[in-house]
Amino acid sequence: MARVIILYVGVAVAIVAAFMAGYYLQEYYLGMENRMLKSELEKLRIENEALRAELSQVKSKLASITLENDDLKASISSLEKRVDELLSSLEEKENEVSSLLSRLSEEEEQVSSLTQTLEKIRNSVSMLKKDRELLVVLSEGIPNTREEAERFWNDTRKLVERIEPNLVPTIDKILFYLDYYFDWLESVPQTEDPQAFCDWIFSYTVEADQYNRAVQEFRSEAYQIVLSHVNQVLLEVEEA
Repeated sequence: MARVIILYVGVAVAIVAAFMAGYYLQEYYLGMENRMLKSELEKLRIENEALRAELSQVKSKLASITLENDDLKASISSLEKRVDELLSSLEEKENEVSSLLSRLSEEEEQVSSLTQTLEKIRNSVSMLKKDRELLVVLSEGIPNTREEAERFWNDTRKLVERIEPNLVPTIDKILFYLDYYFDWLESVPQTEDPQAFCDWIFSYTVEADQYNRAVQEFRSEAYQIVLSHVNQVLLEVEEA
């Protein structure tokens, strides 16, 4: 009987020991799993903070670019004023882009884009500087004597040949008809006789009229060229 009791006691002890061993083993695995979950949670927290910081930087850059584009939209009242203001704005933009290029030299894609923008700006500045020279000529009065007018149009031809060769044929037309016009102009009667003056008015030749028409044609063509250049630059500025 004593042996049976001892046997039962031994079995009971074994069962309790096995239960305790299973309990502690389960606690061990649960602890390991808990530590792994905490580690993963910490990694996710760090990644989330990094994403938030990156998002903040992107928002800041976007706001800066938006503000910059808004500042480039200007209103210009007259053709000469437009050219001067655009030159000032573009030269400032050139300095700004040059500065950005030096600071963003490691960012190849942005540098390439900024380089193209800078090249467009430089071309626009060069074009508008030439247009300003042309506007100066257009604003000057045409001389009333043959020698001074011929000198004026020859100088103008040299200018347009350098800055806008498409206008050279119109200048050549002016020079061709110049003598016809001044032949008529210089034949004005040196008398107060009304009939002589009327005869002089009606002696106005087709060739003399072609001189004035060619002058008006040159002015119109020149203004249209400058205006198209200004509109082109305005579009490029808005897209920059």
